[in-house]
Amino acid sequence: MPLKNAKITICEKSEEFVTKAAESIVSAIEAAPGALKLISLSGGSTPFPVYRCLPGLLHNSGLADHCYWLQTDERLVSPEDERSNQRAILLSLFADGLLPKSHFFAVPLTEPGRPQRQISEAYQQSLQKLPDQLRPPAAIDLIVLGVGNDGHTASLFPETDWKREFDTDFAVFEPTSQPEARLSLTFGSIMRARELLFLVSGYAKQKILEEIFLDPHCECPAAVIARQRSTRWVINAAAVSPHMRSVLSLSEAVKQS
Repeated sequence: MPLKNAKITICEKSEEFVTKAAESIVSAIEAAPGALKLISLSGGSTPFPVYRCLPGLLHNSGLADHCYWLQTDERLVSPEDERSNQRAILLSLFADGLLPKSHFFAVPLTEPGRPQRQISEAYQQSLQKLPDQLRPPAAIDLIVLGVGNDGHTASLFPETDWKREFDTDFAVFEPTSQPEARLSLTFGSIMRARELLFLVSGYAKQKILEEIFLDPHCECPAAVIARQRSTRWVINAAAVSPHMRSVLSLSEAVKQS
């Protein structure tokens, strides 16, 4: 299996995926060094149900006030737009009041017409208000990632210059496949994180997951990242093709729940 440093959990029952994903996030947070933890949250339809499960788990484990949150990526739309990731994060992770909203550092999208580079710089500057031990250039403890049907992760899309070196941890990309530009953690900043956790669900992901896991020449962003460092994956059974399942069954790195 090309992804030699991947630890994979396959959830056979679809209703178990959200619980297992949330538990995996909490376990990664607990394992992170230091009293305070920095977690970066991706958008997309897969993680938001997971985020709704997190507050209770974190509250019960005594970690609720120790976690600080930033965005892995964001569409450059109004914060009130239905496509806004920060809107969905606020409506899921912070809906029940168990986690302090003051610990969530959202992308500043309140000034219409602000130049794209200024948005990136403003977000980077806002992260200087994090507690000392979490401020950039400190490594992010955990980045929650997903995988698009084209193999993008965060907002690193195959058709953009996502491999380019950037002078900040965030950059704005303009993928031709998307209706708006997006702010994203850069490839370099993702690679420096302590832990990467991919959450993947749905039949539509079978083809790209096969490529990521079984094709050593796949050059989509998710595959390149996963080949170059250790990663954890929580995947529901619907996203695993019969061929991929037969190959993964030979790996000791795969657990089933």
